Amino acid sequence: MVFWELITKLSIFFISNDFSNLEDDYYILLKIAENLFTHTWSLCVEIQFYFMIPLVFYALSSFDDSHEKKYRLFMIYLLFSIISLIFYLISPRSTAFYSVFARIWQFFAGFLVYFWSEFESGNGEDSEKLLTSEKKSSEGEKEKKNYESLQAWLLLVTILMLFVGFEYPERIVRIAMTIITALLILIAENNLILSNKYMIYIGNISYSLYLIHWPIYCYSKFYELPQLPFLMLSIFLGILIYEFYEKWYTTKIDRKSQMILSTVLLVFCVLAIWRREILNIYTKQEKSKSFWVGDSKKLSLDKIMELNTEWTSREMEFLEYEECDYKNQDLKPFGLCHFKNLSSTAPLKILIIGNSYAMNFAPLILKACGQKSNLIWLASESSCDFLYPAYSERKCQNMFENPYETIQKMQFDYIFLISKCGNYCENDNSENAGIDINLEFAKSQIARIKNFVKRKIFIMKAVTIPDGIINLNKFLKNGSSFDKIDKYYSTRLKHHKKIGDVRHQKLAEFCGSKCEHFDAFENFARNPYAPEIFRFFDDRGLSYMAGGGHFPPYSWPKIQPIFDRICEKM
Repeated sequence: MVFWELITKLSIFFISNDFSNLEDDYYILLKIAENLFTHTWSLCVEIQFYFMIPLVFYALSSFDDSHEKKYRLFMIYLLFSIISLIFYLISPRSTAFYSVFARIWQFFAGFLVYFWSEFESGNGEDSEKLLTSEKKSSEGEKEKKNYESLQAWLLLVTILMLFVGFEYPERIVRIAMTIITALLILIAENNLILSNKYMIYIGNISYSLYLIHWPIYCYSKFYELPQLPFLMLSIFLGILIYEFYEKWYTTKIDRKSQMILSTVLLVFCVLAIWRREILNIYTKQEKSKSFWVGDSKKLSLDKIMELNTEWTSREMEFLEYEECDYKNQDLKPFGLCHFKNLSSTAPLKILIIGNSYAMNFAPLILKACGQKSNLIWLASESSCDFLYPAYSERKCQNMFENPYETIQKMQFDYIFLISKCGNYCENDNSENAGIDINLEFAKSQIARIKNFVKRKIFIMKAVTIPDGIINLNKFLKNGSSFDKIDKYYSTRLKHHKKIGDVRHQKLAEFCGSKCEHFDAFENFARNPYAPEIFRFFDDRGLSYMAGGGHFPPYSWPKIQPIFDRICEKM
């Protein structure tokens, strides 16, 4: 939920495509379908381009409308397109996908089509003066047949690409489809298929349909509802929005009214998304950090479901700590922070490093080890697990600069490596080579730091959580038995814990006595249908987890003894 809340806020300001670099792969987000704003990345790229293009127009405003000047403009846009395409081809996958600079060549494809059509029109006018009526008619008929033939071939190639039984390289597909689309636009005039009124209407409603379809799909997937009725609902709402809002907005009101309406809608969105923060400011209330902790046997079912919802809605709050001094406030609650008010005479220096679970468990480690420590650092970033290959990505450097040099310099007494499964629990894709890439990366990470850790490295064992935690309330409301709930979640595992356990065992053998693995969830009951995972709710149905997979204070009494035991031995 931390990610969903952040990307929602960033979508308002058209920068969610930049934040998407910092989190899950776009195709994974599509598969999960939990975030209503996943699809806004493309709109953000588009709006960013619209912010940039007036500068380009202004820079080229000295060119007049002569044929020669249009040719120069065409060549300038072609040059920009080539530069952008080269940047796209040499960039890392995430940058190539999300960056507006890696997408300019696609936008400029439309510009090039426009200028080329202008050349054709100009050449036609010149030719008209030279050709006789009969010759003009003959050549025009020949040109028309050539265009119709090219249109047919382009449409055929486009359709056949959908049915070829192998996967194309995505960059090649993107280039090919952009070129084919540009050519179709160039020659589509009076085409029976592309220029008929029904196809034009589909194009007209496509923008509204794009905006509305994804939230509706997320809703249907979230509640596991039949998707066909919601597909029809998406189309119906897309048509309604186009007919009664988009057409009115773009053709019936002037620019001043458009600006006023856009401003009002933007203010409404800001107030809706930041309502809690704004309410705290105007009521002068301190943000409550208290959470219910007690005996769920005394709670009604309605109260249990209310708390389950509260864990998710307040998930960000138990990942951020006022007692931690964040080095970069813009990254908060991610990045590097130093816990304050520790005793300067205490002997130990501790580093906690990992993904958002490191943030989640940091107060438990602080409580268990704080009295023995003069320094505790927390270095965390979403989806950045120190032992997994994903740690080498650019976003993970937000934890701190030069992590290996820092660890060598600081000479920590203990390091806690905190994470869940991630790709560490996935099958390795290099079986033919006989090398487990994930395990080898973990070994290399340990090898780079273990000689600079004075005493021990504590590594949390792999943990996998079921998909759809937030659906628990639906089962409780319907009166489903816990046996039915256990069976449902046993088949919805995000990762394979057994694979992770095998790798951890091999990693322990590699590291030797310098490393110690621990199971943070050994005090939880197990799912009878999948013993490798713990049951994430108690015997009344009160969840130990929030919808985003993090642990509210209600679950901490079950986890705290694990860290207490570790710190007692320090």
